[in-house]
Amino acid sequence: MIKTPTSSNTQEITIYSCCIRALPSYFVATDTPGALDVGVPAFVDRMLKEVYSKEGRDDYLNGLRHFATVAQQVHHKPFVSLERGQQRALVQRFQDEAIAEERALVSRKQKDLVQRVRAAALLEQRTRPSTDAHQQSFILATRELALLAFFTSQPGATRVLQYLAIPGAYRGCLPVSQAGNGRRWATVSE
Repeated sequence: MIKTPTSSNTQEITIYSCCIRALPSYFVATDTPGALDVGVPAFVDRMLKEVYSKEGRDDYLNGLRHFATVAQQVHHKPFVSLERGQQRALVQRFQDEAIAEERALVSRKQKDLVQRVRAAALLEQRTRPSTDAHQQSFILATRELALLAFFTSQPGATRVLQYLAIPGAYRGCLPVSQAGNGRRWATVSE
């Protein structure tokens, strides 16, 4: 990983381990490339350093610290010292909780929107700035960055997805199994 002031060594290893859990070819017998094969941990580190705002980076690192604290409380040792199965279970637990929270938030927002529309408050909603400062969970942010890095890498786009720099003739209404050996396209053509 690229050395940056955004994370300590233990934090880097935790992020690295979570990326491996998201794309685990290193631990699974497969010919599909994984997080390490395409440099996902370095991508995450670089995104934190160069793309995220200070607030976004701080939110991410606060989530990372919370994740590490829970690992310590539950297993009485740091996340990086846990067995693979324990790491996988903890990542899965955090992911399941975060997805449930995201779904609940979306449901609340939809109900609120319906109420506003019924109360004819839609114009006010469109003209004032949003005050919603929802913080994405560390695990979902890490997974999102890992998947972005993976599917935009050359191995992810060419070995997992289909890639054709210049698509050929258009053949519409084909099942995916006939169109590309059962794989999705890496790029969208018009």
